[in-house]
Amino acid sequence: MNFNPFKSKDISPLVVFSLLLMLSIAWVFWAQIELGVKIIFLGLFFILGFIYNAWNKASQKSFEFVRKVKLLNQKIFEVKAGTKKKSNYSRWGKFTTEFLDGLIGVDALLFFVENKNKFKPIYGYNLSRSAYQGISLESNLKLFSRLKSLVYSTHKTIFEIESVGEDHIPKELKELSDQAGFNLLFQIGDGPEIFAFALIKTEDKKLSEFEFNLILWAGKKIAKEFEIEKLKEELQSKKRRMKSYLSLVKWKEATSEKELKKKVFDLFSLFQETEKLYNSLDEERLFFILIDTLQKHFDTTKILVFLPEEKTPNLYPKYSKNIELENLSPDSLLKKSDLYFWVQNKAEPFFISEVEKKLKENKLLEFLRSNQLLLGSKLNLPDGRFGMVVLGKKDKNEDYQEIDLSSFSILLSMTSLSLKNIKQFKTIEELSYTDSMTSLYNYRYFYQRLNEEIFRAKRFERKLALVIFDIDQFKIYNDSFGHQAGDGLLKQLGSHLLKVVRSIDVVCRYGGEEFCVIMPETDSKECIRFMERLRKSIEDYEFKDEYLDHNHHITVSLGAAIYPQDAKNADKLIWCADMALLEAKNEGRNRSIIYEREEAAVKNTI
Repeated sequence: MNFNPFKSKDISPLVVFSLLLMLSIAWVFWAQIELGVKIIFLGLFFILGFIYNAWNKASQKSFEFVRKVKLLNQKIFEVKAGTKKKSNYSRWGKFTTEFLDGLIGVDALLFFVENKNKFKPIYGYNLSRSAYQGISLESNLKLFSRLKSLVYSTHKTIFEIESVGEDHIPKELKELSDQAGFNLLFQIGDGPEIFAFALIKTEDKKLSEFEFNLILWAGKKIAKEFEIEKLKEELQSKKRRMKSYLSLVKWKEATSEKELKKKVFDLFSLFQETEKLYNSLDEERLFFILIDTLQKHFDTTKILVFLPEEKTPNLYPKYSKNIELENLSPDSLLKKSDLYFWVQNKAEPFFISEVEKKLKENKLLEFLRSNQLLLGSKLNLPDGRFGMVVLGKKDKNEDYQEIDLSSFSILLSMTSLSLKNIKQFKTIEELSYTDSMTSLYNYRYFYQRLNEEIFRAKRFERKLALVIFDIDQFKIYNDSFGHQAGDGLLKQLGSHLLKVVRSIDVVCRYGGEEFCVIMPETDSKECIRFMERLRKSIEDYEFKDEYLDHNHHITVSLGAAIYPQDAKNADKLIWCADMALLEAKNEGRNRSIIYEREEAAVKNTI
């Protein structure tokens, strides 16, 4: 195996420290200074060396996730670049082996891929071909429904084979697994669809949460490439149909050679536009590109895009071209309407006139007709919901042809794929900014966001509050009830904080038992009221522990500082809030204090 993103090439801090130590000892004994000064110097050097070593380890751990994800992503692009055949899935089987071997060690692996509703082995590692040749699994077996439920319930993609259950494993797969000694199963899929899976033989190893997250992400990336392969096959199929259609057109007397060339040019420009859609990583920009592409490709005068809002499946107009959205009814396309049901169950593009013949009249259909919107299609979204895209008449009043419907379907399929890509990108970005224990933002995100909020406050001449607080005597709590109880308390506190703060506030775990809240557009009076409300809500909250019979109450000490009256940059603002927190601790804990100025004493708020 030649791929292992988990081996660091950095020079060990211990080596650097040892070299510097030898040089320093040589210099100290050579220098003409008193013995006491020499001892003090060496002691300071040791202290600085240990501080450097601790800082280096913390820094490496902080950026470990991003580094490994980048290396993994780079390897995926290398695999893609090396693919010469149209559907060379065995390359992904080899990549899966190398990736998992670098993470947990792989003694043997068998990679299955779905094709025409059957899963067949296409790559084996440390296995003879005769051991798995001829195996074919129907995609409707209990095994795959069980895998879907496991992924949904555990949010993981790699399991012990025993956890799947013997009743769900087909006999031929069970015999192969027993013979080869497979003990893990890795599923590659996206939502309700499974593209591939791998049986793995490895030494027993307990995976960390980070390793589970990395395997989950790798599985989604591989699934994405499988989905792209399927879409490419679909595009190639439609391309062949288009070429066939163009060949027929060529022999028609009504079609000139000039028109034929234009259609061929439009075909190739369509494939160029799909690349732009796929490479977009911003949802709003994606829809702007889609609207611009639709207008150029179809010469349409009007475009309307309906999307669901965050907490409702109802569809509302979100993007448009040459249409005033204010003229639309606020209840545009409700889930209970016949038109909503029509769009939901219509896989291919449809003409609005076709809908009018089969459905009852409603306000939206009347609006679409009055604005000469003629062609519509369903847009699949990554969360299982859907939207609708509607096109107006062409600029020269030409009719939409069958080739137009195919092009429309291709563009929306690529848009759906790009939306999934954007969602996965955001998920990975959130993982790098989220504290795994409390699900709050971590220090890295806190420091970045604080600088952004200070810049925004400076630009609009507004105030900003920073609150830092920690749990009183948390060490005693850990020593009394155990670290698991302490971890459970931190998780519950994280959930409670999100319910107490405002929607515009940013809550982060600063480190250990310390937390902080960034409060935009907040002055000292509002900050004082918030701190007292937060302190009392935590004091009254009952923290539960599954291993203990009784609930617990805790207290917190809080300190705060205000931009710009206390500080004008992030580091100084943190220092001011930290000094106020220290004063709250010194005055007896369970209190909130706001910093005033360096030359003035801090002010107690209770």
